[in-house]
Amino acid sequence: MVSYSSNFFGASIDTSEITDGAVTFAKLNPDIVGIDTTTGKINDINSTNFKSLDGNNLTGTSAMRKLGQTVLGAEASSMSVDSLTLTDYTRILIVWSGKKTTADGVLWMRLNDDSGANYDNAYVTLNADSHVTSSGDGHAIVGGLNLASSGGFIILNVDSTLEKIYSYVGGGGAKATSGSGVWDISPVAVTKISLVASANNLTAGSKMTVYGIVD
Repeated sequence: MVSYSSNFFGASIDTSEITDGAVTFAKLNPDIVGIDTTTGKINDINSTNFKSLDGNNLTGTSAMRKLGQTVLGAEASSMSVDSLTLTDYTRILIVWSGKKTTADGVLWMRLNDDSGANYDNAYVTLNADSHVTSSGDGHAIVGGLNLASSGGFIILNVDSTLEKIYSYVGGGGAKATSGSGVWDISPVAVTKISLVASANNLTAGSKMTVYGIVD
């Protein structure tokens, strides 16, 4: 037999006995849960006062919610997360990890499958000690790719009619890249994010995850 008192999710619980897996509740906040104190069975849950713990019901000054994830099941030149609805988010975070079939090239990002000359970039590649500023690219460069690499980047203004600005850092082994840029088109909603190997393929197990951030 174990006796204890606790407060869980705003429901005051005072248990006098736990035996054979049965719990007798002497007191429970009726605004949250209705319970039969004789049998210990829950009769009902007030869905207005008790919320499930998912991203839609988290409150506070800021919150982050996982919106999608892709893990390659086989070798491929790219991976993506699509069918995104970002109207509730001010910015998004993308975290990725991958491995190339050969240790060369970089990782590109494209939004909504746009491969036109609409990305303006400024970045530093550490293994070459070089700084590059470019405009009119068909992609953003979001990481250096070695045999095994990882990184992350943030896209701003996803909830507004402003241009989409991104900043990033990523790499692995002897190659690393950091920088920022802008998707220079008439602003539209971002619905798909793709990561593309500039040369050769990403191996099975390469992964990308998209998180929505609310301020």
